[in-house]
Amino acid sequence: TATNTWTSFYTPYTYPHPLVGGVDTTPAAFSFTDNTGVALSTVVYSTSVQVLGIDNTTSIALTGHNTCLYQVNGTGSWLASGDNVALNDTIALQVTSQASYSTQTYCTLTLGGTTQDVWIVTTLADPGAPPPESVPAFPSGVTISGGVTIQ
Repeated sequence: TATNTWTSFYTPYTYPHPLVGGVDTTPAAFSFTDNTGVALSTVVYSTSVQVLGIDNTTSIALTGHNTCLYQVNGTGSWLASGDNVALNDTIALQVTSQASYSTQTYCTLTLGGTTQDVWIVTTLADPGAPPPESVPAFPSGVTISGGVTIQ
């Protein structure tokens, strides 16, 4: 950040100058905690993250699944776009999980034109599917090659 210095009668004073050197609208890196094992078609909320490392308001954008929404500072409406955030604001995300087992939903948060994180919500595994350990192993000494089928 650029500064200007002026001197009063007794003491020099240095202060940031908003018109010289530009402003920083790219926040410090952060990430959301991904969710796994989520019930089908369920509204899920992320943990909140705090916006740090900027000295002016910056744009916020959210892409991904059509149910991705965000909320600033834990109040107000959940939005899909059209807001700004400032230093120390908090952001939380919301999405509805998929209607299929073992399926991921993605929400990508962009602040100040820079992608910050992709939040991933994964639905639970199909409870009717056999667990992997129940599939029988081939007997020792059996080799499968050339399209041989063992029944």
